[in-house]
Amino acid sequence: MRFPNKILSFRTDKDESQEDLANAAGITQQMISLYEIGSSAPNVVVAKVIADHYGTTIEILYEESIKAYLVELDEKKRKSTLG
Repeated sequence: MRFPNKILSFRTDKDESQEDLANAAGITQQMISLYEIGSSAPNVVVAKVIADHYGTTIEILYEESIKAYLVELDEKKRKSTLG
């Protein structure tokens, strides 16, 4: 599960509104909305606050996003080596 879906899942599992999470993270509800639709991503400090709020780590929040990026990077490297 990628970051947008992961924070949505954590938030709904805890029965929190976007406003609740925004208040806990010290940001606006609009920013939470942007994170959940994948239009924006938090800086590392806000990501850490969100992770702590849900009792997890930044690595867990971004796990699938990191894996997808590494796969994409590996494919680009292979293409550049072949061509």
